[in-house]
Amino acid sequence: MALDLNNVIETVAEIYVDVAEDALMTLVVEKPDSPLMINGDRELLIQQVANLIENALRYCPPGSHIYLRCGEKPEGGKVWLEVSDNGPGIEDEDKERVFERLYRVDKSRTDGGLGLGLSLAKAVAGLHYGNIELFDALPGLSVRVSIPVR
Repeated sequence: MALDLNNVIETVAEIYVDVAEDALMTLVVEKPDSPLMINGDRELLIQQVANLIENALRYCPPGSHIYLRCGEKPEGGKVWLEVSDNGPGIEDEDKERVFERLYRVDKSRTDGGLGLGLSLAKAVAGLHYGNIELFDALPGLSVRVSIPVR
């Protein structure tokens, strides 16, 4: 189904701006004014972005900034969405493994997730013929999802 990725970003931001504020963090949203049309499942994409935001909220200390951005790749043909933070990031040796189901970077943590968030985010990207990548934000982490336009 055709949808505007901006609408997905707005929906997630509406939910998580207050959650971030309660955690003493700031959620910053940056999106273009023009529509970013793709064919996709709105609910799955909302869940994907929510998982990425929840990971950032879970692993960033108070005072952190979390950025939710989207746009169109300059070469065209794909749109992207990105969640970046200025938290602790992920060590290079863990970057590929974090997409495995049930893998957790810090096994000693008793709080936090089940190790499903990034594997589900990758699965949603794949269902939309897209991909997901991790980048160092120095400090922090950026998770970028690319999806073909409709």
